[in-house]
Amino acid sequence: MVYQGIANTVLGIISQFTHQKGNDWAGPLTTSLLFLGSGLGSLYNKYINKYPFKYNFFFGAFGYIIYISLGLIFMKLGFSTAAEILIFVLSFLGGAICSVFYNTQFNYINYLSQIDKREVKYFGINMGLVQSSNIFGNLLSSLLIEPMGQFLY
Repeated sequence: MVYQGIANTVLGIISQFTHQKGNDWAGPLTTSLLFLGSGLGSLYNKYINKYPFKYNFFFGAFGYIIYISLGLIFMKLGFSTAAEILIFVLSFLGGAICSVFYNTQFNYINYLSQIDKREVKYFGINMGLVQSSNIFGNLLSSLLIEPMGQFLY
Protein backbone atom coordinates (compact mmCIF):
# COMPACT_ATOMS: atom_id res chain seq x y z
CA MET A 1 0.00 0.00 0.00
CA VAL A 2 2.80 2.41 0.88
CA TYR A 3 4.74 1.66 -2.30
CA GLN A 4 1.69 2.07 -4.53
CA GLY A 5 0.57 5.21 -2.70
CA ILE A 6 3.90 6.93 -3.23
CA ALA A 7 4.13 5.74 -6.84
CA ASN A 8 0.62 7.03 -7.63
CA THR A 9 1.50 10.40 -6.13
CA VAL A 10 4.65 10.75 -8.18
CA LEU A 11 2.82 9.92 -11.44
CA GLY A 12 1.13 13.31 -11.19
CA ILE A 13 4.36 15.08 -10.31
CA ILE A 14 6.00 13.93 -13.57
CA SER A 15 3.33 15.75 -15.57
CA GLN A 16 3.90 18.84 -13.44
CA PHE A 17 7.65 18.68 -14.11
CA THR A 18 7.18 18.53 -17.87
CA HIS A 19 4.62 21.34 -17.74
CA GLN A 20 7.01 23.52 -15.75
CA LYS A 21 9.70 22.89 -18.38
CA GLY A 22 7.32 24.20 -21.07
CA ASN A 23 6.15 20.89 -22.52
CA ASP A 24 2.48 20.17 -21.83
CA TRP A 25 2.17 16.95 -23.85
CA ALA A 26 5.17 14.91 -22.66
CA GLY A 27 3.93 14.15 -19.13
CA PRO A 28 0.50 12.85 -20.15
CA LEU A 29 2.04 10.92 -23.06
CA THR A 30 4.60 9.16 -20.86
CA THR A 31 1.87 8.29 -18.34
CA SER A 32 -0.30 6.94 -21.17
CA LEU A 33 2.59 4.83 -22.42
CA LEU A 34 3.16 3.55 -18.88
CA PHE A 35 -0.45 2.37 -18.62
CA LEU A 36 -0.43 1.00 -22.17
CA GLY A 37 2.66 -1.05 -21.34
CA SER A 38 1.03 -2.23 -18.13
CA GLY A 39 -2.11 -3.33 -19.96
CA LEU A 40 -0.24 -5.16 -22.69
CA GLY A 41 2.14 -6.64 -20.14
CA SER A 42 -0.78 -8.43 -18.52
CA LEU A 43 -0.87 -10.74 -21.53
CA TYR A 44 2.10 -12.70 -20.22
CA ASN A 45 0.45 -13.52 -16.88
CA LYS A 46 0.77 -17.27 -17.52
CA TYR A 47 4.58 -16.99 -17.36
CA ILE A 48 4.63 -15.21 -14.00
CA ASN A 49 3.76 -18.35 -12.02
CA LYS A 50 6.99 -19.99 -13.15
CA TYR A 51 8.96 -17.87 -10.66
CA PRO A 52 8.55 -17.44 -6.87
CA PHE A 53 6.23 -14.66 -5.74
CA LYS A 54 8.95 -12.80 -3.83
CA TYR A 55 11.08 -12.43 -6.99
CA ASN A 56 8.13 -11.27 -9.05
CA PHE A 57 7.18 -8.65 -6.46
CA PHE A 58 10.77 -7.42 -6.30
CA PHE A 59 11.17 -7.25 -10.09
CA GLY A 60 7.72 -5.69 -10.64
CA ALA A 61 8.44 -2.89 -8.16
CA PHE A 62 11.07 -1.50 -10.54
CA GLY A 63 8.46 -0.45 -13.10
CA TYR A 64 7.47 2.72 -11.26
CA ILE A 65 11.05 3.36 -10.22
CA ILE A 66 12.06 3.39 -13.90
CA TYR A 67 9.22 5.75 -14.73
CA ILE A 68 9.98 8.15 -11.88
CA SER A 69 13.69 8.15 -12.76
CA LEU A 70 12.75 9.03 -16.32
CA GLY A 71 10.91 12.09 -15.10
CA LEU A 72 13.97 13.26 -13.22
CA ILE A 73 16.19 12.59 -16.24
CA PHE A 74 13.73 14.49 -18.39
CA MET A 75 14.08 17.51 -16.12
CA LYS A 76 17.86 17.44 -16.38
CA LEU A 77 18.28 16.60 -20.09
CA GLY A 78 15.50 18.74 -21.48
CA PHE A 79 13.66 18.08 -24.72
CA SER A 80 16.25 16.70 -27.11
CA THR A 81 14.89 14.18 -29.60
CA ALA A 82 17.11 11.36 -28.32
CA ALA A 83 16.03 11.98 -24.70
CA GLU A 84 12.36 12.01 -25.69
CA ILE A 85 12.60 8.73 -27.60
CA LEU A 86 14.47 7.12 -24.70
CA ILE A 87 11.90 8.34 -22.20
CA PHE A 88 8.93 7.19 -24.29
CA VAL A 89 10.37 3.72 -24.91
CA LEU A 90 11.36 3.25 -21.27
CA SER A 91 7.95 4.52 -20.08
CA PHE A 92 6.32 1.72 -22.05
CA LEU A 93 8.86 -0.78 -20.70
CA GLY A 94 8.31 0.47 -17.14
CA GLY A 95 4.59 -0.16 -17.58
CA ALA A 96 5.25 -3.70 -18.75
CA ILE A 97 7.39 -4.27 -15.66
CA CYS A 98 4.66 -2.78 -13.41
CA SER A 99 2.23 -5.35 -14.76
CA VAL A 100 4.38 -8.07 -13.20
CA PHE A 101 3.74 -6.49 -9.79
CA TYR A 102 -0.03 -6.29 -10.27
CA ASN A 103 -0.38 -9.73 -11.84
CA THR A 104 1.67 -11.26 -9.04
CA GLN A 105 -0.66 -9.70 -6.47
CA PHE A 106 -3.68 -11.44 -7.94
CA ASN A 107 -1.83 -14.70 -8.56
CA TYR A 108 -0.74 -14.68 -4.93
CA ILE A 109 -4.32 -14.15 -3.78
CA ASN A 110 -5.44 -17.04 -5.97
CA TYR A 111 -2.75 -19.19 -4.39
CA LEU A 112 -3.86 -18.23 -0.87
CA SER A 113 -7.50 -18.87 -1.65
CA GLN A 114 -6.66 -22.41 -2.79
CA ILE A 115 -5.17 -23.06 0.64
CA ASP A 116 -8.19 -22.16 2.76
CA LYS A 117 -11.03 -21.41 0.28
CA ARG A 118 -11.49 -17.76 1.24
CA GLU A 119 -11.02 -16.16 -2.16
CA VAL A 120 -13.61 -13.42 -1.67
CA LYS A 121 -12.09 -12.40 1.66
CA TYR A 122 -8.56 -12.16 0.25
CA PHE A 123 -9.64 -10.25 -2.85
CA GLY A 124 -11.60 -7.85 -0.65
CA ILE A 125 -8.64 -7.21 1.64
CA ASN A 126 -6.27 -6.77 -1.32
CA MET A 127 -8.53 -4.35 -3.18
CA GLY A 128 -9.16 -2.41 0.04
CA LEU A 129 -5.42 -1.93 0.49
CA VAL A 130 -4.83 -1.11 -3.19
CA GLN A 131 -7.57 1.51 -3.21
CA SER A 132 -6.40 2.88 0.15
CA SER A 133 -3.03 3.51 -1.48
CA ASN A 134 -4.65 6.23 -3.61
CA ILE A 135 -5.99 7.97 -0.50
CA PHE A 136 -2.73 7.46 1.40
CA GLY A 137 -0.62 8.73 -1.52
CA ASN A 138 -2.69 11.86 -2.03
CA LEU A 139 -2.75 12.60 1.69
CA LEU A 140 1.00 12.10 1.93
CA SER A 141 1.68 14.32 -1.05
CA SER A 142 -0.61 17.08 0.22
CA LEU A 143 1.35 17.17 3.48
CA LEU A 144 4.89 16.79 2.10
CA ILE A 145 5.20 18.26 -1.39
CA GLU A 146 4.89 21.92 -0.47
CA PRO A 147 7.36 21.89 2.46
CA MET A 148 9.84 19.58 0.68
CA GLY A 149 9.44 20.76 -2.89
CA GLN A 150 8.51 18.58 -5.85
CA PHE A 151 11.99 17.48 -6.83
CA LEU A 152 13.05 16.44 -3.31
CA TYR A 153 9.74 14.62 -2.70
